Amino acid sequence: MNCSQAKQISIIDYLASIGINPKNEKNGSFWYCSPFRQEKTPSFKVNTVHNIWYDYGNGTGGNILDLVTNLNKTCLT
Repeated sequence: MNCSQAKQISIIDYLASIGINPKNEKNGSFWYCSPFRQEKTPSFKVNTVHNIWYDYGNGTGGNILDLVTNLNKTCLT
């Protein structure tokens, strides 16, 4: 699998596969408690149309590759 193919993986499906489920859905966006810290109010948004995420709590976001590298504290070379 190359990077272009990996970017097609649904962020929603990936999060579900690692046991992270949305707290609510609004206008095609899914809201989660951030997987990067403990919180009670969801601040992590996934846009399903563009398959991108944004964490309002720390001001980061991106595609599936960015998410996986941030969750695993690795980098792509």
